[in-house]
Amino acid sequence: MTRPALKLHTEDFLQYLKLERGLSANTVLSYKNDLKEFSLQVVAKSPEKINYQHAALHVAYLTELGRRPASVARNPGAVANTGLPARIAQTPC
Repeated sequence: MTRPALKLHTEDFLQYLKLERGLSANTVLSYKNDLKEFSLQVVAKSPEKINYQHAALHVAYLTELGRRPASVARNPGAVANTGLPARIAQTPC
């Protein structure tokens, strides 16, 4: 997935959270930050080669940082809803 495509999917997802799900601005911001962090850590290195292992490693990284369990659990959901699952499904571990 290219960076422009990821950005478009991310913006669409954040709008969905705000408009359709009615989530608070703080919650939407948390999702945005989750996606930005994932992008900086994983997607920036190899956006065309993302697989389940990358997502698992990202969750492990967040856990090692001492993130709260709710924050760690929210992260894969944010990533999954940006269009990355299609790319991940095409590249199994």
